[in-house]
Amino acid sequence: MLQRKYSDRRNWARLLKRTYTQHTLQSSNFTGHLSFLYIEKVSEPAYRTYDSISHCIASNQYTWLQHFPSHQHYTMTTMFNEKGEVVQHYIDIARAHGMTSDHRLYWDDLYLDLVLLPDGSCFLLDEDELEEARTQGLRFEDVSLARETASSLIAAIERRDFLLPSLAHEHYTYLKKL
Repeated sequence: MLQRKYSDRRNWARLLKRTYTQHTLQSSNFTGHLSFLYIEKVSEPAYRTYDSISHCIASNQYTWLQHFPSHQHYTMTTMFNEKGEVVQHYIDIARAHGMTSDHRLYWDDLYLDLVLLPDGSCFLLDEDELEEARTQGLRFEDVSLARETASSLIAAIERRDFLLPSLAHEHYTYLKKL
């Protein structure tokens, strides 16, 4: 029922040329894994629309920095454009995340997602997908975990207590140098 997703996006047909690295970080403000996907060339750009405004989230020379914070039920992917500017922070709610035996970072997707735009706008996505999965037998515990995690993150964002987006540029610069 759950879909396992991988940070290297090696099966994403749109990606024609890419560079991928990952790193484990333990610091005073973040502990977990980071992945850095530099999108050198795509077959066509990818766009998402929020409040009737279209945003390019993947194109040539874009970078996706994904955070896998330890002991949390989410990952956060920050999309940077070719100028190194944040396009959006995309938060995947997950049952779990980790690393496979062949060292691939993954997350077990729980359908709900949050998008945080640079202007502070926040959008909860895919409630319909969670509901459909529930009707098809997704465990009650997973549905509750998804809703509670999303609710907690939204509250932290509204309180300006969710600090991970503020670390994205620092981690982007750090991984670019490796």
